[in-house]
Amino acid sequence: MSRVVRLASSPLAGRLRRAVLATALSTTIAAVPVAAQEAPPRPPERPPNLGRLDLDPPLPIARPAVEDDAPGDEAQDGETRDGEAPEGEADAPEPGAVAEDDEAESPALDARTDDSPLPPRRPPMEEPEAVLPDAPRAPLDTDPAERADYEACLAELDDLGVVYEEVPAIDGEGRCGAAYPLLVEAVGAVALSPAVTVQCPVARALAGWSEEALVPAAREHLGTRPTTLFTSGSYACRGRNRAENARLSEHAFANALDLTGIGFETRTAVPVEPRGAEEDPAEEDPEAAFQREIRRAACAHFRTVLGPGADAYHDDHLHFDQRERKNDYRLCE
Repeated sequence: MSRVVRLASSPLAGRLRRAVLATALSTTIAAVPVAAQEAPPRPPERPPNLGRLDLDPPLPIARPAVEDDAPGDEAQDGETRDGEAPEGEADAPEPGAVAEDDEAESPALDARTDDSPLPPRRPPMEEPEAVLPDAPRAPLDTDPAERADYEACLAELDDLGVVYEEVPAIDGEGRCGAAYPLLVEAVGAVALSPAVTVQCPVARALAGWSEEALVPAAREHLGTRPTTLFTSGSYACRGRNRAENARLSEHAFANALDLTGIGFETRTAVPVEPRGAEEDPAEEDPEAAFQREIRRAACAHFRTVLGPGADAYHDDHLHFDQRERKNDYRLCE
């Protein structure tokens, strides 16, 4: 009997079947046409002459022109504040104040690019204080310590040979007045013409200045002895430099006196006046040297000394006063 080989169940037959199936599948795929890939859709074209969209930000509005200043906006001239300026001393401007110029704008204003509002203008300042304020001063002769100082001062005047008379308290208008005024007629051998009404510390300082400066300077520069101090003012209820609406002068408290000249034993009087060579001792005449020396020496005895050259109000006299300031500051001009 012949032997029949069964390929269906052999491994070779399985490989043949798989090869036949792969060949048939490849032929089928190759016969199917491949569709062309489509390109992505393009956006629609922008229509011509299309205006600005509503979402665009609006252009900035131009800033309106600044109008001219209204009348009355300017700061008042001559304004002052309650400070410590002595008589004859110019009031300083306020710290940080800048003068306004209506014709030219500042660089900071020219460089502005935004539309923020301009700062408001400075309002006008208040009027200066009147000569005689309404607020009354403290009652006179009520401080025991002040009375004790006064008694001690009188003892010093006696030792210095001052000729004086105690007079009643001055209860002046407003804040004017003095609790313990004196009528001083002479300091040592030097008479006052006319006599002056001042407080005791002023008389004490005048006597010390006369003894330590006036008499030696007259002997050195003029070769003579002073006999008279010509005065033009002591107590007076008035403003500084006799100006209206000014703050009260030290004269209003019997705390000052003015000298217009000095008389001597063997020569003519020397008036107080501007002397151009005062600042150059090598070129000054004896009268200028005398006036320069007694004026500068007065700063060791008085807290305020003003004279020719300080301002126009003091060209014809020497002003001495004992106004107290912070840190014992003294003004000598």
